[in-house]
Amino acid sequence: WWAVFLGVRLTEDGYSVLGRETFLAPVVWNEGWPHMDNNEGIVSLDMAVQRSPMTAPSILDGHAAVVVGREDFNEELGPQWMFVRNPSGGVCSVTEKPGFLTLYGQEASLGDVGQVTFVGRRQQHVEACYTTHMAFVPAADGEEAGMCIRRDEDAHYEIGIRRSEGRNLIFARLTVRGESEIVYAGETEAEQLFLRIESTEKEYRLTCSEDGQNWTALGSGSARSLSPEDFVHKMCFTGAVVGLYATGNGKASSTPAHFDWFEYEI
Repeated sequence: WWAVFLGVRLTEDGYSVLGRETFLAPVVWNEGWPHMDNNEGIVSLDMAVQRSPMTAPSILDGHAAVVVGREDFNEELGPQWMFVRNPSGGVCSVTEKPGFLTLYGQEASLGDVGQVTFVGRRQQHVEACYTTHMAFVPAADGEEAGMCIRRDEDAHYEIGIRRSEGRNLIFARLTVRGESEIVYAGETEAEQLFLRIESTEKEYRLTCSEDGQNWTALGSGSARSLSPEDFVHKMCFTGAVVGLYATGNGKASSTPAHFDWFEYEI
């Protein structure tokens, strides 16, 4: 017997950026009552299981593999990818430039409740590294594109390129409880950029590179600030989602952002 239920993997400090997940635990019957905790008072990540010798092999014979790796955007996006609300037509394509994910920014930004151009996947590991290669040369003030780790409109960290006052800038921005702070901004003439977000139990680190070899740290933000436990308005059960985005920050953008690949490493 097995039980399927929801739970969270908390850090030592009592929060989880992974949010609520589906768990599987063995059930032992004791005087007609199901027990799921091995009489330990809590369900553990590793639990002893007794099986009949006649039980056929299955995926329960070991740890199920988690699908991580490199997405080259050579075909239709798989089910691990998701959007913020229903995606608008014409703002996301894997066919406009074959082998690339092409995004067009909409009026809404990452901090708005609206149609946001964002394509992401769940953070499934506390310690992981996410990297992408982006080609983007914004032409109008407000145009912006890059990589983002996001809980919701009030909590997200991003790194990318934006145009402000006629200049193109590499930037890093942290938004916590609805308050945004640009922690790095430097003028650039680069037409393409490698972007990386590294997650640890304590923080997210934002770095970039022009050649994919030499990396520059642009800032870091607290992991707890993106956790459901730091959600102050109402109940929240979702964890962080990491992905690629574009925005016009108040108006639709006509400049495409091309992402060659996305890599998820653990």
